[in-house]
Amino acid sequence: MLEGTLPISPHCVPFGLRDGQMHGVEDVPTGKACGCICPECNSPLIAKNAGLKQQHHFSHQAGYGSDACRETAIHLIAKQILVRARQLLLPEWKRRCELRDVSGTPHFLNHERPAKPWGYAEATEEVWQDGIRPDVFLSDRGAAATLPLLVEVKVSHAVDDAKAHLVRHRGWAMVEIDLSKTPDDALAPCAFERYVLEGAPRKWIHAPKAEQRFAEARLVLRAKVDAINAELRRQGVEERDAFGRTAKERQKQQDIDRLRDSRRREYMRDLDALERKVLPEALRQREEELQAKEAEQIAALLRNFGGQVPPFARTAHRHAWALNTSSMRWHLAAADHFVLSAKEGARVTAGAVSRWLEHSFGVDEVAARLIEAQKIDRDRKRKRGDANVARTAWFFDDWENGAIPSVFHAADHLLDRLAIAGHLLRAEKWTYLVDGPVGRHARLEESKRRQAAEAEARRKGREEDERRLAKAIAEAEDQQRLAAIEREATDELRRKRVEQLTAVYHALAERSGECLDCQNCRWPSPPGVAACPNCGSPSLLLIKLDASRLREVPHRLRSDYCIVRCRSYPFE
Repeated sequence: MLEGTLPISPHCVPFGLRDGQMHGVEDVPTGKACGCICPECNSPLIAKNAGLKQQHHFSHQAGYGSDACRETAIHLIAKQILVRARQLLLPEWKRRCELRDVSGTPHFLNHERPAKPWGYAEATEEVWQDGIRPDVFLSDRGAAATLPLLVEVKVSHAVDDAKAHLVRHRGWAMVEIDLSKTPDDALAPCAFERYVLEGAPRKWIHAPKAEQRFAEARLVLRAKVDAINAELRRQGVEERDAFGRTAKERQKQQDIDRLRDSRRREYMRDLDALERKVLPEALRQREEELQAKEAEQIAALLRNFGGQVPPFARTAHRHAWALNTSSMRWHLAAADHFVLSAKEGARVTAGAVSRWLEHSFGVDEVAARLIEAQKIDRDRKRKRGDANVARTAWFFDDWENGAIPSVFHAADHLLDRLAIAGHLLRAEKWTYLVDGPVGRHARLEESKRRQAAEAEARRKGREEDERRLAKAIAEAEDQQRLAAIEREATDELRRKRVEQLTAVYHALAERSGECLDCQNCRWPSPPGVAACPNCGSPSLLLIKLDASRLREVPHRLRSDYCIVRCRSYPFE
């Protein structure tokens, strides 16, 4: 695609069919005179190849097309390119094999064949070969070659399992070229040919020679591992499986698995019910049914909150379904009991709320049995010395332990929402304090003191910044004054040097009409000296001191910074 052009629509056709051959849009006249039709729907096409804003393409005269038109055009011209070309880039082929000896040590085999160009002499399109019809049939020794190369072009459909199995069964070589995601900039005729033959993604469906060599190398590796196993058995090394476990360890794991299955067996019905209960649709339906059933109780509780559903009751924890009531009702009931009816400063813990909820509303039967199983296993671990163990059962998997509801965590979620709403203060983990006017006033005063301290700190910081800035400005002004004094001194020195050197030039002009000009410091010397008397440099240039040269001397010296290195001494 040309730089600055817009991509074409997916329904536009990048190639057209004329006289049985596919043509690029650049190879035909502009407009309806192209004489091309759509290879899919046979509708006349318009060649749009004269614009500069959009990528050149074909469009249907009827004004509409489909994805199938684009896919068929790409598929047909790809096959046409493969038939005409005589070289194709074959994809790389990789296989990896791992065998373990009796000690569990792995031994690897990596077999790779890099991508390489392959030349062929003949190519035929859509020819039946013993029950299979590949897109293109390639051969480097004619169509009767022992191992031909079958090429499949993927635009919308990949090689299915049945065709791949048949190709492997008959020992044929097959490559699939993937053109399903061809970029727009690759659809230009010249670029597309290179893309099909070299750039497009491709893979081996079956590579008989490579797989035969891999099988032979695998037999060699197998023989090597067998020899290692024989030596290890002679040395008495205990055999291990692929996970590095000995027979004793495997037996121990099997005993653990049998014990886990026996412990899980009595809870299997509850675990199946749990999986159904935690589905989002099931939870939503359960909440709606319970809210409709408890509408009067919810309405009575809402009157304590002004008749509107408060924000903390609109979001429920994922374990809120554990109680035998709707989440809306127990949220409002707990807030009314522990916040509205409590004194200011009263302590509220998640444990106390969860126990009150379990006593007031009861726990779901399935959840209660699974929670009890977790508690029993937790108590057993605590007796063993695990003080901070979580409430889980070792014979449940991670998902099951996470899905079994916790009334405690649901209650703590409610308390956290109440703290966000401003009804509670978080004192420490799992513990909150009931908020009120006295507490809010104390916090307001503390906030004012903190803000005043922060404002004072900011004021002092600003003053310190201003002092540092004033100091920096003063130092900069001093530096500027020193620089100005230095410039004035330099300018004065240069002026004096110009006057002195000009006088020297004129004196030398009157004496001999020529002088030796130093290339280092520009000091003029009389002819005959070997080095500059000012700087000692031997780089001297003989110049004639005529009237025009003498007129240029002051102007040249004023712009030459080398003269400041000249010493001031009288001319002799």
